Amino acid sequence: MATIIDLSHTLDNNTPVFPDDTSIELKQDAFLEKDGYTNFTLKTGMHIGTHLDGPWHISNNTITIDRVPLDQFCGKAIKVATGVNTPVITTDLLPQTLPAGTEILLFHTGHQDKWQTDVYFEDFPVFSTEVVEYLLKHQIKIIGLDTPSPDKSPYAIHKALLEGDILIVENLTNLHLLPANKQFDFSAFPLKVSADSSPVRAVARIE
Repeated sequence: MATIIDLSHTLDNNTPVFPDDTSIELKQDAFLEKDGYTNFTLKTGMHIGTHLDGPWHISNNTITIDRVPLDQFCGKAIKVATGVNTPVITTDLLPQTLPAGTEILLFHTGHQDKWQTDVYFEDFPVFSTEVVEYLLKHQIKIIGLDTPSPDKSPYAIHKALLEGDILIVENLTNLHLLPANKQFDFSAFPLKVSADSSPVRAVARIE
């Protein structure tokens, strides 16, 4: 029987945001006892919590996330454990060969343990440029991270990934629950929203 593992952070008013991004505002505005029904309103940017960066985020590709084919958001994945306290992720940390059919790599750095701390958005591991070449060579369509970003300003890695048709899922959690050296199904479907990016409910399905 398959096991489904939730890899997403919960969205609430305590969800941390990237510096200078808009804070989330989740508010109950209707109450069953008073109004006869319950309702909440949500005010947020698209890059909140566990989210997917779409093609238009940092590239010249103006396609909005609702127009990206659904099969781009799911596929066969493996976990790549890079180790805690690794400031730069290089190709030396990546497998020389990938299981047949692998389309998605989830990078487990251990940085998720700093979620809700002051350093989460400051002190995180980043990709080397050679990693982008590796991902393109292996025709990877999604990378997932337990960090806020694969790089820092001016975001050249972001640009290279998105222009290479590689989507980016940021702020994953629970990657320690995923098996090592075993392929599994991963999905991170965005809202059908006419925007550059979207929050997602990212999950892994393990047979």
